Amino acid sequence: VSPEPQLTSDQRLFLRTSARRTWRFFAQFVGPDDHWLPPDNYQEHPTPMIATRTSPTNIGMSLLAHLSAHDFGYISTGECLDRIGKTIGTMENLERYLGHFYNWYDTRTLQPLHPQYVSSVDSGNLIGSLLTLQAGLTELKNQPILSMTIFHGLQDTLRLLAEHIPASPNSELSRKVEALERNVLLLTDPESWQKVWTTIDHLLAEIHRISEEAMACLPADIDIDGELYYWVRAFNQQVVAFQRDLRHLMTEIQHVETLPTLAELAANTSNDNNMQTAGFSKNALQRIRMID
Repeated sequence: VSPEPQLTSDQRLFLRTSARRTWRFFAQFVGPDDHWLPPDNYQEHPTPMIATRTSPTNIGMSLLAHLSAHDFGYISTGECLDRIGKTIGTMENLERYLGHFYNWYDTRTLQPLHPQYVSSVDSGNLIGSLLTLQAGLTELKNQPILSMTIFHGLQDTLRLLAEHIPASPNSELSRKVEALERNVLLLTDPESWQKVWTTIDHLLAEIHRISEEAMACLPADIDIDGELYYWVRAFNQQVVAFQRDLRHLMTEIQHVETLPTLAELAANTSNDNNMQTAGFSKNALQRIRMID
């Protein structure tokens, strides 16, 4: 009920880069090895170690992290719905007690951990997350399939990438990143967005080309587990995912004046093959149609 805080540009920058760093946890650790369930934590010191257990609270936070990552422009709509669908698919197969999720599960075996118990706190957290998720997906399905937020998300990733470039006045990598920044900045202006959205595919292809060149400029001895390598690769994967969504969803509507919504595309069964190719599983399509 409070008025929206008036944040400075530096404060917004701090919050957005913090959000991008936070999403890295879910992007990196919520995957097929753990049946798309979030591990409880990742220990960095003294030895890197993943806690392969999860709780209803963790699962709820992960589902909302996927939705938030989409809102921030860090993942495409197809990836967002695919991740959520896979997590929910796993949840549907977890053993429960009178319909309630146990408080801890092994993310590798999916077995409840001993001692087995149900927590009203964690169950309440999960319910709150699911209600929020439903509201977010209801809003999502009625939004245009492409949003300016993807370019703000690319900017956030670029900022973190730039932080890890070694200082060198003649760095080819620095020049490539500067070229990426110019191309992405062009598309974050609302007026430019209205003028050039019909050529977004071309511009994404150009950004992808430069990002691949940036990958090629990485030092030969770079640590593939290092921060610079991670952020260059993350940026490239981000662009590729947006391209995939756009090319498969926009096949027949390149010159329309108004972008369709997901609900409008899902209502047209002839688009199913394109949507599935873009990363929308059959379950995701069914859920789009079922959300109310």
